[in-house]
Amino acid sequence: QPKKPESVTPTTGDQLAAEQRFTPRSGVPQAQDVPPSSKANPTFTLSQIVEIQHRIQVRHLGLEEAMSLIAERLTQIARASSAAIGILDSTKLIYRAAAGIMALPAGTEVPLENALGIACFRTGQVFRCADVSYELLLDRDECRRRGIQSMIAVPVFHDGGVAGGLELYFPNPQAFTEEDVHTCQLMAGLVTEALARNDEVSWKKSLATERAVMLEALEKLKPNLAALAETPAARDRKSVV
Repeated sequence: QPKKPESVTPTTGDQLAAEQRFTPRSGVPQAQDVPPSSKANPTFTLSQIVEIQHRIQVRHLGLEEAMSLIAERLTQIARASSAAIGILDSTKLIYRAAAGIMALPAGTEVPLENALGIACFRTGQVFRCADVSYELLLDRDECRRRGIQSMIAVPVFHDGGVAGGLELYFPNPQAFTEEDVHTCQLMAGLVTEALARNDEVSWKKSLATERAVMLEALEKLKPNLAALAETPAARDRKSVV
């Protein structure tokens, strides 16, 4: 029976949000277009996030495009194998964006109780798992099938609550740092912005549609209004004036 390392995420209900520390190991796959020093370079990370935010705004990317870009770039910045963004829908989680072979394809629906980041969704707190072999809250068989050895899940907030989460997967135990956790939180903020922008666009489209329907209805009423203006009572009022 292997000894449980100190870096394992606590599994009791009162300890889900507790902080844990660990030392990253070597052997994590490198993203080709990210400098080796970027893993420990907060300045580089922030510049990348600002660049992503700028690209989303300048190109007026839609919600799906924005989330896909965020997931893809997150794997590069954190040198992770895969990333996914899931949005809550009642009792299920719908993955709206995915990057890498460890993530479920975009469009996949998972019952909320089976989601790997369920602790994150329920508590609104960051969920860290440095080694899935010791984590009782995770489906170990599912992690083994997908090759996940460690992961991070951070909440995505919208309209005053948890709207979903961003999950980051690694093929090695203890493969991430606190800087990676912070990066995930910043990226989740970009997802929140994208959701808010999508709501605004949807509201404007709805308003424009309602206005068009109203104008069409008024156009149809014009003949009736004109006929009403020519009734005897209306003519009598005009003659009195």
